[in-house]
Amino acid sequence: MRTRATSLLAAVIICGTSHAAYALTTRLSDGQQSLEIEWPEAEGWVIGHQQDVGHTAIVEVVRPPETVHSWTQLGTMLMFRDDAGRWMGAHLDETVSRLFESARARAREARLDTRPERLSGPFDSRIFVIVGNQYPDGTSETQVQLLVQGTNALYNIQRTQRTPGLDRQTVEAWVHFLQTARVVSGQAP
Repeated sequence: MRTRATSLLAAVIICGTSHAAYALTTRLSDGQQSLEIEWPEAEGWVIGHQQDVGHTAIVEVVRPPETVHSWTQLGTMLMFRDDAGRWMGAHLDETVSRLFESARARAREARLDTRPERLSGPFDSRIFVIVGNQYPDGTSETQVQLLVQGTNALYNIQRTQRTPGLDRQTVEAWVHFLQTARVVSGQAP
């Protein structure tokens, strides 16, 4: 499989000023519109993997010394382009259900918590939590996710921790973090 140039995939900005609140900005762009989020500086996120193949683009961020193959926390941004078919055109609630069913198919126990929070602006969005316990490899994980229906792509940001649940304060902090994502029109830099 041939990988597309990553200039369409992600723009990574490292802030060099001591007063910057964020050290890493990740952006996924379909060429006309982008979804971007700034990862908290104090948490030390770095790009672990990025790829743009066919209809899907992905950026995964980790906190050193962890890697995308061995992590306790993982940040993931995904973009499914318009012609990806199975994601576009579906109502976001249906897409949330599909993602939950996928987790439930792999975990002995899974639960879904949909949140009332949304991104501000004209784009439809959903924030939700999936807790998956007892995957076949013996791990458990909790994901706090944001789905955004852009004009030409479906975007997903996930913050995942390998634990069978998160305390309420952590979930609220992660939801607040996801609400800082923004859709930007125009060509990515």
